[in-house]
Order: sequence, then C-alpha cells, then structure tokens
Amino acid sequence: MGRVEAVYKDIELDFQRFPAVLAEEFGRAWRAVDQLLSPPDLIVWARRGQSITKNSASSLESPCEYFRASPAVLRLISSPDLDAWAHAGEQLNQDSPTMAAAYFRASPETINSLRPGTIATWAGFGHRLYKGTWKSSSLASKFFEISPVLVRFLSDGGLAQFVDFIETISHRSFD
Repeated sequence: MGRVEAVYKDIELDFQRFPAVLAEEFGRAWRAVDQLLSPPDLIVWARRGQSITKNSASSLESPCEYFRASPAVLRLISSPDLDAWAHAGEQLNQDSPTMAAAYFRASPETINSLRPGTIATWAGFGHRLYKGTWKSSSLASKFFEISPVLVRFLSDGGLAQFVDFIETISHRSFD
C-alpha cells in the first residue's frame, strides 16, 4: 500500500467515530479530487479536512462543507491556492464552525468572481465581523452567504468599505 492509500485508510478509520455522512462526503470528495491533485497535495488536502473535523467536534457541518466544496473550488484555482483557501477556512473554523461552513458553502460561487490571490482577503473580511459571540458568528456567516453577489458588484476597496460599514453598525447591534 502506497503512502496516499495509507493516508486515505487512516482518515477513513479516524472518521468511523463520527456519523457516516462525514466519511461519505470525504470519500466522494476524494474520488473527485484524486485525479486533479498530485499525491503530496492530495495528502495535504485530506489532512486539512481531518484537522477541520477535529476542531469542530460539536458539529460536522464545516468539514462536510469543506469536502463538498473542494472539487468545485479546485476547478477554479490552482493547488497552492486550494491550500490557502483551506487554511483560511481552517482558521475561521477555530473561531466558529458555523462561520467556516458558510465560507466553504459560498466559496465556489464567490471564488469564481474574485481576482486571483484574494481569497485570504475575502476570508479576512468575514473574519473581521466575528467578535467571539454567536450573534457576530451569525453576522459573519451571513456575510459569507451573500458574498457571491457582493463580489460581483464591489471591488476589493468597495468590499472593504462595506465591511467597515457593517462593522460600525454592528457595534450597536449584530442584528
């Protein structure tokens, strides 16, 4: 058994302690990205998903969304950009799995309209809205949900101004 197959089996075994939907999403995504990534990149991608899962033990929404979005995202960006995308989502997940799930879910449509190299900037805009509360997590999630529309009509500067405006308003109320 080669290294790639060993990693797949290791993660598959690890995911057996979770509901079956996680292993199903992982397996479906693996089959979709297996031919698109080099073996080292495939291993990094899979381990990133495993890490996201470990950091969201209370909810499988974010790792499932990571696996669901990965094939579509990979068709839009390069392997190094895929890892930057995944890393940004992993960081969001550490603060709020709900926010990370919204980020992953919105990614294919949003990335399609972003300029190359601006995924981390977009993720950072959403993260700025998060202040450690469930209401701010909901606000940041909403930002990611509407991002496909926002990025079609706003430049990077316009998006920054929009987030500044929302951040200012949210000091009074996250609603």
